Amino acid sequence: MALVVVMGITAVAAVMAAHVMLLSETVAEEALVASERQRLRYQAESAADRAFWLLLVDRRLYPDRTLGTASQTRDERLTEPWMLDGRTHAFALDGSACQVMLRQTPQGINFAGSQPGQELRDQIDPEDTESRQAVETFLDIAADYVDPDDQTHLHGMEREDYAAAGWPGLPRNAPLQFLGEICWLPGLRDVLDMPPPPGWSEGQLLREVQAIPPIGISTPTRQGGSALPPFFSCSAGTIQQRGSFDAVELSRVLAARTAWQQQGVPLDLSLDADLLGRVRSRFSLDESTAVTVDVDAVAASPTRGGLTCRCQVTRPLDVRRPDAFSDKARQAWALWSRQWE
Repeated sequence: MALVVVMGITAVAAVMAAHVMLLSETVAEEALVASERQRLRYQAESAADRAFWLLLVDRRLYPDRTLGTASQTRDERLTEPWMLDGRTHAFALDGSACQVMLRQTPQGINFAGSQPGQELRDQIDPEDTESRQAVETFLDIAADYVDPDDQTHLHGMEREDYAAAGWPGLPRNAPLQFLGEICWLPGLRDVLDMPPPPGWSEGQLLREVQAIPPIGISTPTRQGGSALPPFFSCSAGTIQQRGSFDAVELSRVLAARTAWQQQGVPLDLSLDADLLGRVRSRFSLDESTAVTVDVDAVAASPTRGGLTCRCQVTRPLDVRRPDAFSDKARQAWALWSRQWE
């Protein structure tokens, strides 16, 4: 009897010891993963800042910022180009590999100011009655959110409507100050044609909507004041719609854009005169006065393989504007947006 009791106690003790060992190993692994993710976060932030300053240096050395064209001065110096053309740059930073891409910020729908989202009307097929009604409803809601009065638009919402929906304290009754505010507006995903959660993320949102600058800072523009969409930052759907390209023409245009981003092949060598003329007349090839930096940091350690950290930063770029170094509000060099995934 005593032997049975001893063997039972020993078995229970062995199971408990194994459980404690497994638990401690799990906790240690979770701690290592958390530490590695935090390190990748710092690496991504460092890569974003480094890419920003390399871009400033490139703009100082090469004043011609026309995208998609050859530069004899740049070819003679054989330096890596840092431009807002969506090409990928690689950094190796202390045990991690970072992929950096620079994009133009004035892209997507503009929700800043007193008339947010008006471009949505231009993107809807006039014969698509359902989509047009959804856009009109959403624009009424957006207009009520930013206007200072309590008068409700036809399909809008004011304070009592938000309170009834469980959102007390809304609307702002002033222009949006933060990009995330538009997530509170009903119908946003429908008009942007985005999947429902969990497929919808803030990173996707930033690609569909323009960044909102701080108070007192104007919305970014492109050199020359062009209002055309940026060719190297537009989606394939926008390029096809704005350029009126058929499927074959679209594939050739996208291939030319990829050739420039990956191999530096000028657009005039990849496209015929007709397609190149349509690209130049319907899209902007000039850089903007603000930049969005996309960074993907990947752990290089074999034991931590697969861990990634994505950072997306939007900030001003024009050092020649009057308030660049003298604004009293200290917003001239503020980060307009920073997203983590």
